[in-house]
Amino acid sequence: MLTIAFIAMIVAVLVVGGVIALMMRDQRRKGHNGDAAPATHGRASGFHSR
Repeated sequence: MLTIAFIAMIVAVLVVGGVIALMMRDQRRKGHNGDAAPATHGRASGFHSR
């Protein structure tokens, strides 16, 4: 039981950390002009920048 909870906690921490890292990297790349489309800010801005 404890091993399952421990593995689930590690997976949750990794997922949250990955999402936060992606958001931080996306904000650092965009700068301050990302407030126009907050709904699709990650994919749309990356597609337009290329």
